[in-house]
Amino acid sequence: MNSVAKRMQGQGTDPLYDWSWWQPEPPLTVSQWADKYRILSKDSGAAEPGKWKTSRTPYAKFPMDCFSSRDIEQITVCSSTQTLKTELIINCLAWVVDYDPDPTMIVLPKDEDLPKWALKRLLPSMRETPELNIHLTGRRNDTAGKIWQLDRMWILFASSASPADLSMMPVRYLFLDEVDKFPAYSGKEANPISLAKDRTSTYQNWKKIVLASTPTLEDGYIWQELSKSLRYNYKVPCPFCGKYQVFNFFPSHTDGVKQCHFR
Repeated sequence: MNSVAKRMQGQGTDPLYDWSWWQPEPPLTVSQWADKYRILSKDSGAAEPGKWKTSRTPYAKFPMDCFSSRDIEQITVCSSTQTLKTELIINCLAWVVDYDPDPTMIVLPKDEDLPKWALKRLLPSMRETPELNIHLTGRRNDTAGKIWQLDRMWILFASSASPADLSMMPVRYLFLDEVDKFPAYSGKEANPISLAKDRTSTYQNWKKIVLASTPTLEDGYIWQELSKSLRYNYKVPCPFCGKYQVFNFFPSHTDGVKQCHFR
């Protein structure tokens, strides 16, 4: 929501004669936006419902803020199960809805995954987060099917197994969740990730693509996409020697005197 409209709500000052109304808000990164506005809903299955805190999951901060950078086109998130991949996508989508709305597609492995993701994960958070709730139209049919109509944009939910879904509309924002569960081919056509990425070609240099998944095999989609990117690993300090390292269940380094067992 723009800064003028936000400040006009519940105020009596005439914005035509007070230039302070027209001062733009400072830009927020995705993590800053989430910390300021996002509400985790109990109805979405959140273990800790209430205000979002990036400090609870610091490893999610960097990929979220990459999304709000103009210099980055694709973010690939490869991580273990239940480590905020879907919530990371929802935060990026929420930033889009409130700050920079444009056509969006969310791709999930199977058709039956779509209503669960949309109605059980996304919609409760949108309803409980005021900055998102204002963008819902209030018409039930607008959030009932595969295409959601918001006040300034639409969201298409697509199955990776359906070439018709993946080739339906051009989009600027593309989110692909649990890509290692995608089929090798979408129907009789190309692999679903290629088909989905083709939908962003209209937007040239200002599109955004997010792929997230728990890895399976080295030739799986997420590992292959990760191998094409600049690779960043989240590191934590060893409780014995203090050296930062990637968390590992096996001995990972020596400090010159003894082997570090960080488990």
